[in-house]
Amino acid sequence: MAYIINNAGLWRPSDQRRPWYAKAWLLLPAAKNQAVIEFGSGAGEFARRLKARFGNLTCLDISPVYIRQLSQSGYKAIAADFNRP
Repeated sequence: MAYIINNAGLWRPSDQRRPWYAKAWLLLPAAKNQAVIEFGSGAGEFARRLKARFGNLTCLDISPVYIRQLSQSGYKAIAADFNRP
């Protein structure tokens, strides 16, 4: 089992079988090699699947912990808070 660091800096198991991942996957277009933006990327669990399918992925998250973690893993990651103007 793989583990990831959560927003609080604690280790937790990575779970690729989360039910909302399967539902979200069905909503995506079938075309590959498109630019995709993931809002609320978190630790990048779903981002791994998105990057494998679409290639050009930008991850957005409010957490500096996750942005740093995503950037260190090779993702284009941007800190964004859409709750503020």
